[in-house]
Amino acid sequence: MDSNSSKCTGSVPSKLVGRLIGKAGATVRELESRTSCRVRTAEQKLGQASDEAMTDIFIRSTAPGPDAAREAAEARCWRAAQLLLDERLSLEAALAQVDEECKEHERLEAARHEAEYFESLVRRVLASFPEFQAENVRAALRESCLDEDDAVDMLLAGYQAPSMHNPERQPTRERSAAENAARTADTKEREEFPLLLAGSVSANLPSGKPCGGRWCSGQPTRRPAITNLSSTDAFPELPAPCPRPAVRRCARPQQQTRRRA
Repeated sequence: MDSNSSKCTGSVPSKLVGRLIGKAGATVRELESRTSCRVRTAEQKLGQASDEAMTDIFIRSTAPGPDAAREAAEARCWRAAQLLLDERLSLEAALAQVDEECKEHERLEAARHEAEYFESLVRRVLASFPEFQAENVRAALRESCLDEDDAVDMLLAGYQAPSMHNPERQPTRERSAAENAARTADTKEREEFPLLLAGSVSANLPSGKPCGGRWCSGQPTRRPAITNLSSTDAFPELPAPCPRPAVRRCARPQQQTRRRA
């Protein structure tokens, strides 16, 4: 096939050209019919620095329309030929994949244009009202469906962007929950094993510091008798305290010291 006036689109190994042409040219004719393009091939001249022979592919759109539409049709035909040769797909599968790729490309381009338009609105509002914050302007524009006037009215009325969820605080909350569980277990353990009533102990102990197993405040004092402890009620398994016997004190006889002569 000759190239005529088509421009070279790409090159493929010469050994794969038969798959593109098909039996008696059936595959390439169907490709031209499905893409509204003319496909021509031309083998490269021998003697070029190449490990294997390559064949140039020339594609020209035959559909009427603007140049952008014609270029898009030629790109679609070339991409289908690549999938047909490299991926060894059928012509139907290759065209389906090309159409899906084109739709995804259009979605990405639309999202890019929308993001650029949104940022242009943000810059325009900030240029007129530099006292606003960028995040508040973006939130107001989203809330007003990209209506610049409504967004400005909301910002002048004191609108602020809602606080967003911070995922970095999640571990802190988890640690706090663990600490609360530990505190709950500690409180439950204290309730199961209650301490002595503070009033019954502190009311009978003198003020001072413990020294040698006794309480003293500078001078040695006798250990007071604790009579109102309710340890039996607090700890029912403990035996009842035994009363201490009264200690009788006898008067020591006064001894006269004699002086030695």
